[in-house]
Amino acid sequence: MTSFFKSHCYWPFVFFVLLFFGILTCYGISVTSHHVPSLPEWPFVSDTGVATPERCIFTLLFSMAAFACLVTMYLYYKYVIHQHHQTKTNKAALVVGCVVCFGMVMVGAFQWTVVLVPHMIGAFLACGGATLYSWLIVHISRRQLAPKVHGMGVVYCRMVIALVESIAATLCILF
Repeated sequence: MTSFFKSHCYWPFVFFVLLFFGILTCYGISVTSHHVPSLPEWPFVSDTGVATPERCIFTLLFSMAAFACLVTMYLYYKYVIHQHHQTKTNKAALVVGCVVCFGMVMVGAFQWTVVLVPHMIGAFLACGGATLYSWLIVHISRRQLAPKVHGMGVVYCRMVIALVESIAATLCILF
């Protein structure tokens, strides 16, 4: 692996930290400000970013997480080109990844209590796009990277993650 990819391997971790701690921070502020109920009732993620001051933090951290996500997806795109070659599936995954990140920014920028339609469009782009992105990564892993770069265990792990994500997205839509 080249030094370029080694020096940028921290971006997925940055994305996780920003998203996870951003949600926890907004939840903590929302509970202490009595804007959402505390446990055992668990609010939707978007409920923790409705009122000020957590609204500002929610928007900022979601936008920063979307940027880290975009960088991660771009680096994976370049990694596939480096390991294999350019394919239409890889380009499609990058485009879908950009749509996912745009959806994340929309979710953070448009609070559902103020402007519901853009918020829901952003949520659909982020969640639905992430599900499609996961399946595209499974396809890329299986068709282009499995024999050369990693074994089938990685492909099966990604397939399980994409399947769980698909089931969760379907349940969110239905209920």
